[in-house]
Order: sequence, then C-alpha cells, then structure tokens
Amino acid sequence: MGKNNTKTVILGLIAIFISSIIIIPVSALVVRGLISDNNRIALFIFDLTATVSMYDMLSLYFTIVAIGVTGLLTWAIFAFSQKKELDESNKKRMWIYSEILFLLNQVFQHQKKGLSAFTISNDWMAHVCYCHEFLSNEQYSKLLEFYGKCNRLMAATYENNRSNIDSLAENILNDTLMPFYTIYKYEIGSHNVAEASTLLRSDYIDILNAIYPNKRNILPLNYCGKYNNGNDLYSYDKHTEIYKVWSYDGTKPCEATFKDWQIWTGHACLNYYTGIIYTGSFVEGKKNGNGIEVHSSYHLSDNPVKEGIWQDDQLLSGEVRNFPLGNSGKNVKDVKLEIEYSRNINIADYDVIDGILGEEKNARTAT
Repeated sequence: MGKNNTKTVILGLIAIFISSIIIIPVSALVVRGLISDNNRIALFIFDLTATVSMYDMLSLYFTIVAIGVTGLLTWAIFAFSQKKELDESNKKRMWIYSEILFLLNQVFQHQKKGLSAFTISNDWMAHVCYCHEFLSNEQYSKLLEFYGKCNRLMAATYENNRSNIDSLAENILNDTLMPFYTIYKYEIGSHNVAEASTLLRSDYIDILNAIYPNKRNILPLNYCGKYNNGNDLYSYDKHTEIYKVWSYDGTKPCEATFKDWQIWTGHACLNYYTGIIYTGSFVEGKKNGNGIEVHSSYHLSDNPVKEGIWQDDQLLSGEVRNFPLGNSGKNVKDVKLEIEYSRNINIADYDVIDGILGEEKNARTAT
C-alpha cells in the first residue's frame, strides 16, 4: 500500500476513535429522548427522566461503530487492491515507454557505430495491444508500425544483411524524427546529439507521453533542440511552420518549411549525394529565386558554378563559371557536366539569359 493510502487509513481510524467518544453521550441523550416509559417513541418531547438500560445503549453504540469500521475496512481493502493493480499497470507502461526510447536510440546511433545487434522483446505485440487503451487509433497504428519495423530490423541483424539494416534503420528514423533529419543527418551527426528524443516529432512525443504512467508530460513538445556542446540545433515556429536548423559549428544551413521530408519553401543549403551543393531559395520544393550551385564532385580548383535567378530547378538568368568551351547558345540544363567535365579541358564563363548560355568569356584550361 502506498504512503498516501496508509496515511488515509490511519486518519480514518483516528476519526473513528474520536467519533466513538462523541457517540456515547450523544446516543444516550438521543435514546433517552426518543424512548418513553411506555416504550413509545417521543419525537419532539424529551423526557430526561426516562431510563434506558446500559445494554441497549451499548448495543446501539457498538452497532454504529461496527458499521463504520466495516465500511472503512471495505474501503481499505478495495483501495489496496486498486493500488496494487495500478502499480502493476504503471510498471508495464514504464517498461514499454523505456523500451521504445531504447530502441530509438539504438537505431539513432547506427550511423555512428553501425548496428551489429538489435533485439526487441518477444512479446512486443502484447505490449502494443496493452497500450491500445491509452492511445488513439491513429497513435496505436503508428506504434504498431514502429514495432513491426523494429522486428524486421532485428531479423536483418541476425542475417547480417547490411543493405536491409541500413534501409530499415533509415526508414525508422525518417518516420519518427523531425522532417529535416533526413536531409541534414550527416551535418547533425548522431555523435553530436545526446539521444533521439531531442529530435522526436511531436506525434511520437504525444504517443510516449500517453504511455508514460503519469499525468504530466515527461517529454515536452519539441520546439527547439541543442547539440551536446550547447549550441542550437534547431527551432520551430508552430505558427509559420518554419524550421531553423544549425550545423554543429553554429552555421545555419536552413530556414524553411518542410513537406514530405523535403524542403518546401524558404532558404537552405543542400549537399546532394552527387556532390552538388546548392545554397539559395526554394518555393514549393523547387529552386526558385536567388541561388548558387557548386559542382564539387570533380575535386578541381575550377569547379563548375551556376549562380543567379532560378525557376523550377533551372537557372533562368545569371552566370555560369568554369563550364566547358563550345556551349554558347545551348540551354544550361543541356550541358552534361558529369560526362564532359574532366581535368585539362578548356573552360570558360558564360552569362545566362532566359536559360541560354551567352558568349564565352575568360577562356582557360581547367586544373
């Protein structure tokens, strides 16, 4: 029995003791007043000279006390059984809550040290079903999907299937963490963040708070987060839905809204897997407005650069630098740099008007 219940029972016993002291004289007066000499009840005429036997008075007294004690004991037994049942429920909920965070952190650390072993409880389905009463149908479906993916990830680790492990781990993180994580996971780095809960999306925070055996929210809704060094990692404005994301060194690569895990509208710096780095404006998921794109994959001192005004992912007007010679009059998008570009080729700069390359200028050899 918990401290609060024990305290309540003790106070109840003290109350019975005090009330029993009061009941004796009061019951005597009442009985003497209500029962006349001819054993008829006198409702409003109190005859203080009337006598009642001690036996009758004690019988009435102990009957009243017995009713009180029986009621109190019944309540105490009920409270104890309820408390025991609640304790068991809280332990189970706390265990599930801790397991979810543990699994998330294991997957989160995967990019840092790899994932050679991954284990979830054998009765994970029973745990999910148990949580159904605390969750909405949508939350329950998300939790079921999360555990299902974790179960498949465990099977992949047993088989040592690296491609499946990487794919499933990335999929789990994409589903549970902030939308910018997919794009900036290498800039952020799991070694720079204490745990996955720092980056948890609000819908998964709501799920964990619903499971946690306490009325208070153990995890606050994330509108900001920090790196291990104390620098800002991100902030979120729930009114404008704009995320601001910082690198570990304090530079800000993004200030934009997101849709379907992609930058939607705003300003951002993106490192594409092809080695292209774009820094500039986005509108509805495409490069629109001022921006600069550097093709850094060639490891040359004269990497191709596109800079100016963009429209629907294409450079509309501005300048390109370090492009191969012989492309004057061509559309910028038709110049296949990844095929034509190499060391020791002749390059030049071009003005761009309406997406078309102008006359060559500053011709030279790439180094």
